[in-house]
Amino acid sequence: MNIKCKDIDAISSALCYANAMLDTKIELLEKKEFSDAANAYKSKKEELKKAMASLQKIRKELHLKDDYSYDEVFGK
Repeated sequence: MNIKCKDIDAISSALCYANAMLDTKIELLEKKEFSDAANAYKSKKEELKKAMASLQKIRKELHLKDDYSYDEVFGK
């Protein structure tokens, strides 16, 4: 495997960006009182949370040499 910490970081950044975009979309829909549509996007946010948790499991399992914050996040 040729996986680097920057690969994990790229995926994490994309998930965080998608999460922020969903927050904005949900807020807009709730202001316009489109609760059904907002709820659909909220379920997508739950999927993103699961994806981020899965990514952290992968990160922990790989324990990459170039993951300098590993010990801070997961302990030694």
